[in-house]
Amino acid sequence: MNTPQINQDSSSFLRFVGYGFLLVSFIHIADIFFPPQFRNAAWELGVVSLLLERMPLALIGVALVFLGGAAERGKWEMLLLKLISWLTLIAGISFFLLIPLGVSAFVRLNERTNDQIISQYEQQLTQLEQAQARLTTADPDDLL
Repeated sequence: MNTPQINQDSSSFLRFVGYGFLLVSFIHIADIFFPPQFRNAAWELGVVSLLLERMPLALIGVALVFLGGAAERGKWEMLLLKLISWLTLIAGISFFLLIPLGVSAFVRLNERTNDQIISQYEQQLTQLEQAQARLTTADPDDLL
């Protein structure tokens, strides 16, 4: 069974497209982190979400860049491929490290939301008790 071969012109074009995808992905990822708001749970959770959302384009870019053989690449491109492969490894490790950050941001955001709900509940309960006290002390003429 013959496997389809990609000719040199096609693989060069696809690699060029892959570099473009990587550049766009890098710009998107850099944009996610600015302006930084560390210690803000909502921002941290948003960063994790946006990174996961934007990674497919980078993965497609990496796949297209590594398409083709080593014979048709220049020396500078081989060095660039080594850099990209190391950056891919670092990105993969970083994604595993994002798990605790996402969990802690979620827990902090959940606690803050629960505190707000309890505070609103207590305020409404106080208002209700004040309204009940006014009703019990009011004259029948005041109720009309």
